[in-house]
Amino acid sequence: MHIRKNIMKIPFWGYYFLQDAWIKKRLKKINCENENFQDDADHMLKGLLSYAYKAFPAYYHKYQIDKDADISQYPILSKRDYQKNPDIFVSKYKKFLVTDKTVTSGSTGEPFAFEVTPNHDPAHQKMLWDLMGYQDGDQIVLINGKVMDEKKVKNHIYYVKREEKNKLYGDYMISCLYLTDQTAPYYFEFLKKVKPDYIKGYTYAVFRLAQYAEAHGIKLEHPIKGIQLTSEMVLDYQIPIIERAFNTKVYMQYGQAEAGMFAYTYDDTHKYKCSPVYGYMEVLDKNGKHVKEGETGEAVVTSFSNYVMPFIRYRTGDLVEYGGKKNGIVILNRVIGRTQDIVYNKDKEGISLTDYITNTAYSHMLKWRIVQKEYGKITFQIVKGPGYSEKDEEEFREVYEKNGKMEIEFQYVHDLGLSKKGKSIFLDQYLEP
Repeated sequence: MHIRKNIMKIPFWGYYFLQDAWIKKRLKKINCENENFQDDADHMLKGLLSYAYKAFPAYYHKYQIDKDADISQYPILSKRDYQKNPDIFVSKYKKFLVTDKTVTSGSTGEPFAFEVTPNHDPAHQKMLWDLMGYQDGDQIVLINGKVMDEKKVKNHIYYVKREEKNKLYGDYMISCLYLTDQTAPYYFEFLKKVKPDYIKGYTYAVFRLAQYAEAHGIKLEHPIKGIQLTSEMVLDYQIPIIERAFNTKVYMQYGQAEAGMFAYTYDDTHKYKCSPVYGYMEVLDKNGKHVKEGETGEAVVTSFSNYVMPFIRYRTGDLVEYGGKKNGIVILNRVIGRTQDIVYNKDKEGISLTDYITNTAYSHMLKWRIVQKEYGKITFQIVKGPGYSEKDEEEFREVYEKNGKMEIEFQYVHDLGLSKKGKSIFLDQYLEP
């Protein structure tokens, strides 16, 4: 294999493979109360920056970064910076690297194509499954937005069996693109047949299944050991409904396709630990200053394992609440959502959607979306659930009109589409921040 032949030509690349074994060993102790990971984090950051200085000379020249510069002296970049100057973000060792191409659009709808090298995600996935009680032989069902073959869809087959090498990411994959009240029985028929031990998937798809199960009295005979929610914002009201419907515990996992951070919830507080050996996490305000504990800012990440593109101090566009740092591990009190998930009142003040989520009314809707085209005015598009009533409208008016200084109107619809990747679109925002 060409990577083995050229391995010694690439600084730190051979060491990368040794890292994976070391990381697996360290991750066994990441949930130990008194284990300190600060030295590990410093070691990983130092190694990454040393490699980057040799591999991306044009990047260092353009931004006038000194070889021994502290991470705080590096520029904070967004995907637009990478799109405008693609040539300076490619490793001079690229021809020796094994890479994968990926495209992400996030919530902004702006495609961003980039390459990544093999990362330490599998080791972290295994750690999280172990925390959830995973044992060899357990089956995992992954729920995502895969497009299925038309013949299968016509026969109400919305799943595929996956290769053994993908086991940590699901023995079976089931697509949420076709999930409706009419097709939901086929989804549960599949779950009853396969008898998964774990479910991992898009938050809203899992939540919709939970809603359907509760409304129709569906119980899975085979116990679900745990559910892992990923790829979408998790709202507080969704967790108890999912846990009740599937009689299990919910964990959340947060990260990016750019492999900048692996964060996960570890107990009933639903706070997140950010792996100190996966990436470097900063939570910054609009001026690029680190926020204080309990404050909200944007997640800015540095990937420790992308050797083909330097995702260093990369703006994710995600709002998170900083929970401090313990034993070298950054804690997030919560992941709030995209910086685009903001509505604006008459005074043009930004309000995060998650600050106005109410447990009662939201749990009575099958689907919902907010559309904003004017300051101080929003339109709620709602697919009613079984328990929805005028009281829920009153609750929304109480929250948004009285507390948020917003005018609100309601549109009741039969369905709301998903993104091309099967994710829910909670806000259709036409205003600039």
